[in-house]
Amino acid sequence: MLSLPLGTEEIVVVRRSNPNDNSPHFAYAGLFISPSGLGSIHICRATGNFKAPAPCERVSSAEVPRNARLLSSWDSAALAESIRDINKFSNNVMARNVFLTLGAQDGKPATLEKSDRAVSDWLARRGISFPEMRIENGAGLSRTTRISARQLGELLIAAWNSPLMPEYVASLPLAAVDGTMRRRLNNSPVAGQAHVKTGYLDGVRAISGYVMDSRGRMLVVVFLINHPGARNAQAAVDALLEWVQEGSQADCCGRK
Repeated sequence: MLSLPLGTEEIVVVRRSNPNDNSPHFAYAGLFISPSGLGSIHICRATGNFKAPAPCERVSSAEVPRNARLLSSWDSAALAESIRDINKFSNNVMARNVFLTLGAQDGKPATLEKSDRAVSDWLARRGISFPEMRIENGAGLSRTTRISARQLGELLIAAWNSPLMPEYVASLPLAAVDGTMRRRLNNSPVAGQAHVKTGYLDGVRAISGYVMDSRGRMLVVVFLINHPGARNAQAAVDALLEWVQEGSQADCCGRK
């Protein structure tokens, strides 16, 4: 709890991320206290106000003065905990923050270019090459981000073979149980058997993750649709998940 002297005119809350990023997906916060000691919290976007009155216009990006005094600080939860909220509920703002954090590992400030390089280096160290992949902002709200279904499948296999696999898989929505999949496939054999991440844009539908089939095999599934009629594709996506879960003996798609 932060206590302030009576009569404090203004407290500026500084975020620890890229100060040059003017994306409207990121919020700055300022606490404005009147001379009477009564005040309110205003949250503003860098490009304008967000449910806040005129004082938010004073919010701007700048370096913290060297003589500034730290009044309070807060550390985020561990990544293993944060990705659960990100993936279960498809939180694009948090996803982008994680992406920018990757770019800050070799020195601040974080930039999208540094973050993109960090991802490429991580893939290279594991012998994975995705030359066609493009990451615009670290979140799903993009028309230029690119990855193929095969590449995404290879990435999911690499994640499965990682020592951090349990944390990652548990962060994905579980069909008919929680997150963005809570209301889907409730009366299907897939219920409780598929950890999958959904993706939605106008003209785009996507799903990827892991399905436990009826023979006890964990299988990787990727389904990407780019089409004006993509909004009508849910039945086809669900049918694919059910077919994979069924565990057909048919020789398809590398299944053995």
